[in-house]
Amino acid sequence: MPRGKFYDRGFLIGDSGCSAHARPQPQDLRARHIGHVIVNSTVDRPWPQYFCCMVGASREYVQNHPVATKRVMRALLKATDLCATQPTRVARQIVEGGFTPRYDYALQTFNEVPYDKWREYDPEDTIRFYALRMREGGFIRSTPIPWCGTTHHPIEPIPAGIANGGCGAL
Repeated sequence: MPRGKFYDRGFLIGDSGCSAHARPQPQDLRARHIGHVIVNSTVDRPWPQYFCCMVGASREYVQNHPVATKRVMRALLKATDLCATQPTRVARQIVEGGFTPRYDYALQTFNEVPYDKWREYDPEDTIRFYALRMREGGFIRSTPIPWCGTTHHPIEPIPAGIANGGCGAL
């Protein structure tokens, strides 16, 4: 196994039938002709119409550190926009920074991941989608109500009825 990378050893030696991987592992496995892609969440619907990643913070942290919270959000959104608009530059920087050894895999990732779509996605819909998948998979038992006490500020305004911490809008 390559040093510093996580691989499902059972999958590599044939003891397990499937495995989940994050980039750049799928590219590496395809280059080595290991396995077949069953689901690619970048292109296979319904997965690509939802956020793959979200940022979370406790209400207490955001209230106690509003400037830090805003700076983190601004940095993440600027980085996302940079990945969308200048993928070759970002791919080169992460290789030069030692985060990944392969420029071609990095560039492929930046060209395939829809970094420019975040303004079109609905964070509440994403949370609901993944919560329902978790319930279907048996990871949670209760009916998911992800919007209860959740805000999507600064991307969205606080929904009416939830602003004061209650779930009255439900």
